[in-house]
Amino acid sequence: MGWSVPHVSKKGRTTNRAYFRDMRGETVYEGTYATEKESDKAWQAAEARIADPLQGHQATASPRSRRKS
Repeated sequence: MGWSVPHVSKKGRTTNRAYFRDMRGETVYEGTYATEKESDKAWQAAEARIADPLQGHQATASPRSRRKS
């Protein structure tokens, strides 16, 4: 499950932050986006990465916490 949260920056610009819950139920921050539509697509894509059936198993760690080789 994911959601977008509107945020007003120090300069007064409104942005949207994307969040979703990982396999452990922890809230994961996906990023900040200019529009709600972009933000919604981002958390949906993040959830799809975690639940990828081609992976062989479902990841329990946040995609951002894994080291890149």
